[in-house]
Amino acid sequence: MTKSDVARMVAQELDCPISMANAAVDAVFRVLTLGLVKEKGVRIPSFGSFSIFTRKARKIRDVQSGAVRRLRPTPQVAFSASSRLKAQIRA
Repeated sequence: MTKSDVARMVAQELDCPISMANAAVDAVFRVLTLGLVKEKGVRIPSFGSFSIFTRKARKIRDVQSGAVRRLRPTPQVAFSASSRLKAQIRA
């Protein structure tokens, strides 16, 4: 499912123009991003939580040259589904 599909479904659900639904979807993504950047996480009850964790520095091998390189620690986004969402997916 793409962002356009989500906006179309929101427009149908709320019986509003697609442009308004698209603006709402964009606003939700902006707020989620802001929450991740400023608060280091976003928790949505009955859905799940997004959090940021730092992946440790590690060594990798370049497949083409065989040289070993060191990767710096990098921030990653993780999602953990709530038990209610997991139950809906399993049903």
